[in-house]
Amino acid sequence: MGESTATGNSDATPRRTRWTLRLALILLAAAFLVGGVIWGVDQWQAYRRDDAIKAIQAAGGVLTPRSDSVASRAYFAGPEFDDAKLASIVDALILLKPRRIDFDQCPITDEGLTHVERLTDTRLIFVHATKASGAGIERLRAALPKATVLTTNPNIMASSLLAHAIYPHAINRVAYSHDGDTIVAGDGNGMLFVFDARTGSVMRRVKAHESWLFTLAFSPDGQLLATGGGDGVIRLWRTDTWRLHHELRGHADDVHGVAFSPDGRQLVSGSDDRSVRIWSLESYSLKRTFEGHVGAVTSVAFSPDSKYVASTSRDDTIRIWSVASSESALVLRDHRGDVMCVAFHPHGHQIASVAYDGRVLLWDVATGRATRTLNGHKDRIYSVAYSPDGARLATSAGDGTLRIWDALTGKPLQVISGPRDLSSVAWHPRTGEFALSSADGNVMLYNHSDTRPRLTVWTREPHPPTELIADVPAP
Repeated sequence: MGESTATGNSDATPRRTRWTLRLALILLAAAFLVGGVIWGVDQWQAYRRDDAIKAIQAAGGVLTPRSDSVASRAYFAGPEFDDAKLASIVDALILLKPRRIDFDQCPITDEGLTHVERLTDTRLIFVHATKASGAGIERLRAALPKATVLTTNPNIMASSLLAHAIYPHAINRVAYSHDGDTIVAGDGNGMLFVFDARTGSVMRRVKAHESWLFTLAFSPDGQLLATGGGDGVIRLWRTDTWRLHHELRGHADDVHGVAFSPDGRQLVSGSDDRSVRIWSLESYSLKRTFEGHVGAVTSVAFSPDSKYVASTSRDDTIRIWSVASSESALVLRDHRGDVMCVAFHPHGHQIASVAYDGRVLLWDVATGRATRTLNGHKDRIYSVAYSPDGARLATSAGDGTLRIWDALTGKPLQVISGPRDLSSVAWHPRTGEFALSSADGNVMLYNHSDTRPRLTVWTREPHPPTELIADVPAP
């Protein structure tokens, strides 16, 4: 019996070995097969990309790559690029997914724009001096809610704030001084206008930046004004003389947001380079850089206790950063489009955000949850601001309306109609007055509860050249 058992066991061992070898060979063959399929797919995708690139180049297009070799920009120029050529390469553009497409002096019509409507991954579309109509541009914007459509065609009124920065007199931002006696506004030419808040007269006109002036903010004590622009530089101006006090350099692209900490010791900035930076106002040096956004940063704000910073981005998110730990404490994701502006409630428990999806969201800072959605605007919203007492919230939008809401309940309190594209709103620090800026170069001042401005300042009016008192120093 013992010998028989031993023989059986010895026969079973080679069988197990053979099955193990067979299984290993099968797995190896499967691995080779999967690897071959993956390689084949990669080669097929590479061939498709090569064909797409060749098609775009054959149509006269120029591709600008990013560091990851994915095309970030496709540029087309000249009358030879028309609707027919656009139709022939739209599939190539869809495959390559460029983030920006420029149609410069191309005779594209409204019919041709129907092809552009398929480019859902493109975030910036520049349609310059084409045959497209204003209605065609508006239809394109509606079809691509996540894209910014730019145009410099003077016969077309585009609704993107970024597009209006191309117009030299578009007012991008407005703010009151700490005492409410002065209003400042920045335009697409890099000009800083200083107004008397009572009379609306222009007291100073400062060449603050080499190109667009996107953002500005007063220091808590009112002695400094910070500005950021298309040259990527942050400039600090003395408000007693309106002379340049200091420059902060480090951003690699346009600066779209600046804000002083309430304690006056720090400044936060946000840029198209996707970074948020904290600067010391004691040493005028960079303290830390926050990275995490995957799109351009559009605005920044300090919490009332100076411990946190909020930033918005074209990646559809808001991030709240801990200044002490240099970490992103919360990521807020409920918007469905580029988030353009954020504001902390004066008590610090709530923030408000606005975006290209046309919604105002109120967030609980402690939990990071959206507590209310305020609907009413019919177009992209550019700016949001709490009243000094925190009771009201103002929002301005591309639909030409300013809306005032109850900050606690979200109830709409007032609607004011103005020029299309109300780019910015700011509250007077003591009264119920507020200022509005628009893309056509207006700054409008409203008394509390009024539906018509008490005063309108037209920045495009000629001003004496003696008021140009400060120029940008050479880099």
